[in-house]
Parts: sequence; C-alpha cells; structure tokens
Amino acid sequence: MNVNSPIPLYHQFAEEIRSQIIKGELKPGEKLRAEGWYVGHYNVSRVTVRKGLEELVQSGYVVHETNKRYYVNEGSFENWSHKESVYEILTSRGIKVTSKILKMELQKADDKVKAGLDCSQNDPVVMIYRLRLADGEPFALQKIWLLESMFPEFNPWELVQGSLRKTMEQKYCYQILNTREAINACMPDDEMMLYLQMDEPQPLVHILTKALTENNLVAEYSETFFLTEKFDYIIEH
Repeated sequence: MNVNSPIPLYHQFAEEIRSQIIKGELKPGEKLRAEGWYVGHYNVSRVTVRKGLEELVQSGYVVHETNKRYYVNEGSFENWSHKESVYEILTSRGIKVTSKILKMELQKADDKVKAGLDCSQNDPVVMIYRLRLADGEPFALQKIWLLESMFPEFNPWELVQGSLRKTMEQKYCYQILNTREAINACMPDDEMMLYLQMDEPQPLVHILTKALTENNLVAEYSETFFLTEKFDYIIEH
C-alpha cells in the first residue's frame, strides 16, 4: 500500500483484491483470507481492511456470508443483446469520437485473457491500450485483447479515427450480434488519473466486455474504465 498516494488505503486494498479476482488469482466462490492475515500482510489497520472489503461487497466482486467470512462472487457476465457500440452511440449524437493509441503489443494469453477470449493458455493475442476521447475530451481508458488468429496484421491506427466494430465487420468479416458485460465501480490509480485528467480521485465505471459473433465466437475481450459522468451520458440512449 502506498501511504503517500492521495487514494485512501482502503481503496488501494480493495483495488488489490479486485485485481486478483479479475486476473483469476482468486476464483469464483473462493473464500478470502481472514481479516487478520490482510492486516499483517499489507501492514494496514483492521478498519482499513473492513472498509476495503465492504467496498468490494458494494461493487459486487465479493459477498459477505452470515458466518462473517467473505467469498468471491460467483456471478457471471450479464448478457446484453444490443449491437450499438460506444462509437456508434456518440457519433449518432454528433460527437466526434477519437482514440489515442497508448500501446500495442503481441502477448501470450494469461489466465485472465484466456478466460475472456475463451482461448487456450499462451495463445498469441493482440493487446491495444487506448485513451478514448469525445470532442477531444478524455472519457475512458480501454484495453482490448484480440486473438491474432482471428485478426492477423491488425492495424491499431485505424482506431484513431474509426470504430473497432466497423473494422471487425468490414475488414475481417466478423458480425457482432451481442455482448456480455460485467459492470462494477473502482477507484483510479495514478496513471488513470493522469490520462483521464482527473484532479481528485473519484470512482470510475469498470466494464469487462466480451463481444460475440453469429457463431458465438468471442471476437473481442476488453476492459474499460469510464469517467462516471460520461458513462451516465452514454447509457441515456
């Protein structure tokens, strides 16, 4: 835990556990360690641990049973049948949507990406990290994972002015029929605050998304962190 960070220690603790859940280090239904273990391991107070665990309960990552132990939530992704992407929603309102590509690299699928893309361990995947802007103002940070076998020679620079969904459909002939999303809240780290131009830490909307084709293949797995007020505007459609 970073005692010099403007983010409260209990938020940092909650983010650490949330990260372990997302990466698959903590499995659905798995019992968390006792409060006392976290106190000693992270060198924080019991109050900090309890507040962090309560934040995880409120955001849906953890459930608190009557025996006072905490467990990883066994809930799955929620199914959505909508076809519109964020790009399509905003451009339909006359808003110019662009992206700044922060990083692109070829990776091997780890446990988290393996689960997200329904692929095999160490399968080659393309990872794209981008900042999304609406009329030049940042509104989201996003990491995208694509199977290299499905999207060979993928050019991320097409996303600077264009839509990922359109690139999938027009260049690679994958029609996205629906998405599955898990939505929670989280606190930003220092890098997120910098890119999203946040003066003070405030909760972000955290969305994990699987985009499925007509053959029920996972074409895209992504993790997006939205500024809350911008996300509220997007979903009002």
